[in-house]
Amino acid sequence: MAYDDDMNKVGSSRRPEGHPIQVAAKRTGLTPEVLRVWEKRYGAVRPARTATGRRAYSDEDIERLRLLRQATLAGRRVGEVAGLSTGALGELVREDEREERQAPPARGGAAGSALEAPPAAGAAGPSAALPEALDAVRDLDPLRLEAILTRAVMLHGSDQFVERMAGPLLRAIGDEWKEGRLEPYREHAATEVIRQVVGRMLSWGAPGPGGATLVAGTPAGQRHEIGSMLAASAARSEGWLVIYLGPDLPASDIARAALRAGADLVALSIVHPADDPAVNVELRDLRTLLPKSVRIVAGGAAAGAYARVLREIDAEVLSDLAGFRAFLARIRASRPLPI
Repeated sequence: MAYDDDMNKVGSSRRPEGHPIQVAAKRTGLTPEVLRVWEKRYGAVRPARTATGRRAYSDEDIERLRLLRQATLAGRRVGEVAGLSTGALGELVREDEREERQAPPARGGAAGSALEAPPAAGAAGPSAALPEALDAVRDLDPLRLEAILTRAVMLHGSDQFVERMAGPLLRAIGDEWKEGRLEPYREHAATEVIRQVVGRMLSWGAPGPGGATLVAGTPAGQRHEIGSMLAASAARSEGWLVIYLGPDLPASDIARAALRAGADLVALSIVHPADDPAVNVELRDLRTLLPKSVRIVAGGAAAGAYARVLREIDAEVLSDLAGFRAFLARIRASRPLPI
């Protein structure tokens, strides 16, 4: 402890040796779990340790991790570049950036229209990248997975991505998890990446003419939100004004949002658990709180388990996004045209 001239204790001006893992995660854009895996599996960096055994990352470590993240976002496997020196890694990243700047612009001009543009005739659909995406999931390589998914959106548009990439990928991840071939932490990491990519898509586009409004979310006790996000993205691409509420909301909050927004439709995703009596109560409460003019639609892996109460409240139960799109088209077609 330092003292001033009058022997009063003052704080030390000495900078701590290295940065804790939380700071390294924030500065690099990587999660602490990824930092640990990259260190253990690939030797990406070798941070020093404090007296209590905690990692202490140097500024050089953080710069190297930033470069590794940029390289993986460009489509490279971390295992292929982790052995490069920091100087060589920096040159590789700069080369990737030059190539990206020199690449011809995406067809469609503005960013929004390019993202929605259909693929060129004969181009492979987004499902062609499914094996590569699953490899990234199994390798616990979230940055490569993010790059694969983002590339699929850019090449094929949000509609194709949702129906032929995100949906099938989620089902494949779920199947491998149920069969014990994929550890829960890998499933959670992959789901978070998909959630982030789909979340960005919710800000694209603008409502079309007709003014139809949809409120989307999951009932209380239902914490798996990606199905609801995919439905919200599909509705937005169909020209609906979408208000996405997120997961695990009580019926009173969902109803309040729908009434405040003047919603035509409330879309619910029900995934897990499939045997929660409280969900039945929430669904009945929601119907009671909403006027009959506001329709309710439900989907998700566990929606069928609540079929009886969904029929009771006159909700539409849909099994896939294609059916959901068709349902949206019918709802909009039945609305009176604005004056």
